[in-house]
Amino acid sequence: MKIEGKKKVTLDYTAMQEDGTVFDTSEGYAPLKIITNANNIVPGFEKNIAGMQEGEEKEFTVAPEEGYGERIEELIKTVEKSKVPGSEKLKEGVYIQFMSPEGYPVIALIKKIEDDKITFDMNHPLAGKTVKFKVKIVKVEEPTPEELQHGHVHHERSHSHAKEQQKANENVKTDKKNDCDCDDDCECECTEEEKKEGKENCDCKCKDKKD
Repeated sequence: MKIEGKKKVTLDYTAMQEDGTVFDTSEGYAPLKIITNANNIVPGFEKNIAGMQEGEEKEFTVAPEEGYGERIEELIKTVEKSKVPGSEKLKEGVYIQFMSPEGYPVIALIKKIEDDKITFDMNHPLAGKTVKFKVKIVKVEEPTPEELQHGHVHHERSHSHAKEQQKANENVKTDKKNDCDCDDDCECECTEEEKKEGKENCDCKCKDKKD
């Protein structure tokens, strides 16, 4: 069966920088499973595997315009430390995830930390880079109606989008702790009286603050 239209494709792959340095691979792990033409794969990758069959291997290069896009300088932002919850724990060169004002998850590189400011780079880590791929098609099959609807492969029978939503809701609840005036690990806001008593987790989860 050829890869054409919407198919469930199982493949082995190795992704490399232009100089041949490997930064991602399925070697030693389970093959990658994807649904083609579901708008969840970079265009250059999808274009190059179109028409391939089971057992076929191919090497190809994906330029930024068909891959992860060009770098956008406007996505590099400098903000005051006081506006970043837990800023004292952050380190340069580390990626973090936070929610945008529109409610979307954003991954950013901590580019620079100064005395009172932090610079974030929200470009994709591979933005502006040409990527080389080696792929081998392991299996091509028809996706299930549910997989077509959701646009991705379901690996387990117990897969549940309701569970995913519940987990997302739990994460949102956890993020709300950053709105309080207590230490970073509190889960709700203490009253002024409780703060004077040295408590950091309030309401039913208060505990005495340890020195």
